[in-house]
Amino acid sequence: MPIAAAPLDLSKLRPVPNFLLVGGGVLAAIGFFLNHRQFCYSWLQAFMFFLSLCLGGFFMVLVHHLFDASWTVPIRRFCEHIFCLAPVLALLFIPILLNVLVAGPDTIIYKWMIENPQADHALHAKLPLFTKPGFVVVALFCFGVWSLFSARLRYWSLKQDDTGAAECTFAMRRWSYVGIFLFAITLTLAAIMWMKALQHQWFSTMYGVIYFAGTVWTSLATFYLITVLLHRLGGLQHVVRGHLLFYGFALAGLHRLLRLCPFRSVFHHLEREYARGDVLV
Repeated sequence: MPIAAAPLDLSKLRPVPNFLLVGGGVLAAIGFFLNHRQFCYSWLQAFMFFLSLCLGGFFMVLVHHLFDASWTVPIRRFCEHIFCLAPVLALLFIPILLNVLVAGPDTIIYKWMIENPQADHALHAKLPLFTKPGFVVVALFCFGVWSLFSARLRYWSLKQDDTGAAECTFAMRRWSYVGIFLFAITLTLAAIMWMKALQHQWFSTMYGVIYFAGTVWTSLATFYLITVLLHRLGGLQHVVRGHLLFYGFALAGLHRLLRLCPFRSVFHHLEREYARGDVLV
């Protein structure tokens, strides 16, 4: 049966996001010029968190089409909305890219870019990926894949609303068949090149997996809250308790799995470097 809850009125809070956006932009600009290195570390950590929500939306859309799932039907549309922020995140990656391309030895956050690969075996073994051109190519590849798939899956989803044709469903499934592999590749490349590469001599075969697990866990919790909030605001009236139970079971199951994992999270890497004094966040 539908969820019974009193409607919410958040109209008075509508200006708040704009104030936060302007205030955050001003503070970010101040930090960019006062302490560029610290700003880039902080920006990178925040960027990777919000990227995880975007990729979580991508993953949920792929799961919906690959398994023809019914429990993801109510949340598919706003998952598409979130995933369509991939081009916006590409713009938000520019400060990191500028640090890579323009910053000097004292402010660049990826120290391997100023080291001699002939004198560092760990760096030499990762050539040509761990070079400035390799870094840029990986970024272009990742954002290109995410932007392409967000646009095409969104296109066929909206067309399905207009026509109801089975062709749209089959097209989204075909895109998802390829997308699940590219999702794994691009997510792993992003986690390794943008976060693990802060300490290029540290090896981890599980880094991408841990970031993926954190992505899904954080996204499920976020999507659960969005679902409840939209229902309370009068939208998603077709949401029933069974849907929320599925979301809760998935979230609880993943939480149980992560508790058995010997690693806290991929963000523990940044925390560890901060404790050493190598990273300021």
